[in-house]
Amino acid sequence: KRAAVEAAIADELAGVARKGVSAEMVARARRQILVSEVDSRRSVSGQASRLGHGEVVLGDLDYPRVYFQRLAKVRAADLAAVAARYLHAEQSSLVALEPENKISAPNLAAASTTSWPDFEEIRLRNGARLLLQPGGALPKVHVRVALQGGPCYEDSAKRGVTSLLATLLTRDAGGRSALAVAKEIENAGAVWHEHAGNNSLTLAFEALAGDLPLGARVIAAGLWKPDFAKRTVEVERDGQLAELREEEDEIVDYGMRALRKKFFQKHPLNLSPLGTLETVGALTVDDVRAQHRALAVGSNLVVAVAGCFDRAQALDLLGPVLEAAPSSPFAAKSPELRPSAKPVEFSETLDRKQTVVFDAYPDAGATAEDYLTGEVVDELLSGMSSRLFVRVREELGLAYFVGAARVSGLRAGMFYLYAGTQQSTHATVFAEFDAEVARLRSGKIEDAELARARARLKAQLRVGRQSPSHRAQQAALNALYHLPVNDAALREAAYDSADAAAVQAFAKKYLRPTARVRLTVSPPPA
Repeated sequence: KRAAVEAAIADELAGVARKGVSAEMVARARRQILVSEVDSRRSVSGQASRLGHGEVVLGDLDYPRVYFQRLAKVRAADLAAVAARYLHAEQSSLVALEPENKISAPNLAAASTTSWPDFEEIRLRNGARLLLQPGGALPKVHVRVALQGGPCYEDSAKRGVTSLLATLLTRDAGGRSALAVAKEIENAGAVWHEHAGNNSLTLAFEALAGDLPLGARVIAAGLWKPDFAKRTVEVERDGQLAELREEEDEIVDYGMRALRKKFFQKHPLNLSPLGTLETVGALTVDDVRAQHRALAVGSNLVVAVAGCFDRAQALDLLGPVLEAAPSSPFAAKSPELRPSAKPVEFSETLDRKQTVVFDAYPDAGATAEDYLTGEVVDELLSGMSSRLFVRVREELGLAYFVGAARVSGLRAGMFYLYAGTQQSTHATVFAEFDAEVARLRSGKIEDAELARARARLKAQLRVGRQSPSHRAQQAALNALYHLPVNDAALREAAYDSADAAAVQAFAKKYLRPTARVRLTVSPPPA
């Protein structure tokens, strides 16, 4: 459908040049630019970037103020004139990435803060919890809704239904179409989106501080008055199927799906939250409604608010949203994993030039006491300064990319190493994987590499906490999983206490050669 897409884009641009845009669209764009400018200053790095741009590029530190003054004067006619001057075919460049042998003809037609108060936790009678953390100079507020869900809460024939449900909760709601909801959000320069993971689904609303009432309305409609319109369910289901097809086409994603299936066997984490083409293709409106009834109950609901807002107003607006949750019981599900008792090695083929290799081991679940020690181990095996990266990529030149990552459930997980290499060198890469795991299991960890790993983790934590979205997300999930809500200091302490002995103990407990699952994804034989 490339030609049709290009024609539609060309028609849209020509229309703007010919008749301009509506005043409503100009106001919406102006609002979005304002929000974007505020967002760019949410971190110290962002503030420095704006100052540097003003001084070096524009020669005026005061330019952001002048910019807003000029922005306020822009009218629809100005946009039409600019479009007519610049947005025409003679000045366009077209690039397309297409499947091999299917080449189509081109279509020619603010201030920051470094500390915040702890989240206040308010428990309602129906079991729902509201977390509040007012503070910060940026005029932004972020609301995060969290529910346990995902693979552990899905029937084997309905895998992927949580992901579909999460998407639909941000679409048609309260008798209003998805387009009407999207327009209201965009007119405010706000953000309203969803995410579904291995253990939960979350909804996120972020806007300027004065738009918290809008957030409360949108969240209430999404949670308690979703329309689940048949046409919208079909459209979003097709979108999820498209994501699954993309995973099958990307070699790393393809390998990860095969690895999860082999490693987790009958455990629910054997599939990604997206499910499979077969299960998602068979999902119905009734399936989505049933999943909504099962998950959207008071004892499984946490709402966290962070940023610039008034506590009393937040209680008035969001309290009724949480009180509307049914008091139905909710049984948390986090099955244990029984790892393989002996090493497993298998291979897959994919018509690509590259070979990708994986080594997977058991891992601590997100609620385990040594989970944060695992983050240090992950950091020791990741990044451009890790011994694994330096050895495999820089010294031996065996891989295009190399690192480690985790697939985390609440009580079980998978810790894996991966690399992109060539078929002729993949055995050598596996040997380096084995050597690095053996080194950690023997306790031969240098103080300097541990210090670097701790420093990177703490820097990531502190930079992330500059964002109200990060703080609200972490607090909501912690509360949902019955972990300490205000955990920043605990995390840093855990990183600091992860010495060589702790890393060795983690590696000996989880990175066991007898439980290893090894996968090679390579091109088919010539």
